[in-house]
Amino acid sequence: MLDFPFGTIKKADLLLNSVPGLIAMNSGFILANSYYWVKAASARSEKVAVNSAIIAALFILPFGIVSALAGMYVRAAVPGIKVTDQVFGVLLQNMHPLLAVIMIMAILAATQSTANNIVMGNATVIARDIICRIWPNADVVKVSRWATVAVSLISIAMAIWFKKGALYGLALMSTFIVPALPPLLGTLICPKWVKKEGVLLGVGAAIVVGLYWHFGTNLWATKMHTMYVTFLVSAVVMIVVSALVAVTGPWWKTKREVQYLELTLRG
Repeated sequence: MLDFPFGTIKKADLLLNSVPGLIAMNSGFILANSYYWVKAASARSEKVAVNSAIIAALFILPFGIVSALAGMYVRAAVPGIKVTDQVFGVLLQNMHPLLAVIMIMAILAATQSTANNIVMGNATVIARDIICRIWPNADVVKVSRWATVAVSLISIAMAIWFKKGALYGLALMSTFIVPALPPLLGTLICPKWVKKEGVLLGVGAAIVVGLYWHFGTNLWATKMHTMYVTFLVSAVVMIVVSALVAVTGPWWKTKREVQYLELTLRG
């Protein structure tokens, strides 16, 4: 089994600390990140949204290559290093102090930018897609501001309280993020076969199973990572329920569907 370019990391595994696990986790978090969809929805046109995504991917690609090369250099220069989190620390120690300061500033700026994007994206979803739909007459600006404050405070509290490590946190986070991937991929591939009943029940079932898999067992760290479990549960339930709804008809109607039906009957 070749060590290059992945070192001693496992090549095929259903856990996070493997090549497919890392690819699946990062791909899932990018696709299901509400911030990117909020940005896409606010673009001037569909063409601008598509071109912006392509340009961003091309812009980020060189940084990924440079980061990988830096990691490979440190592993070769310091053979005893075992924890990948130590790579940048070792790299900074071997830099000129001025260059190291610039590097630290860049890392802090990138961290702040990422945190800002996540907070703003979640606050926007909470304000516009949840609160303002429940109370249509609410002031969107005020609700968004208070949602931003609430999300920020919750994030700070979780950062202080949470002390079980990054792998534990990523597994828990995938319980709530990954279940949204099957509906997303389904609507991109064949939207007419994705029914709202299947989406709601699939996501709900996946979250329940994911929480049990994470807190009720230790299988997420020994057998199969939570992201695979929640993805499979969400996909299977969504497909089965959507197929049943296609035969039986809608199980419930949304407010928009009721209004459309009333207008159709009047016409």
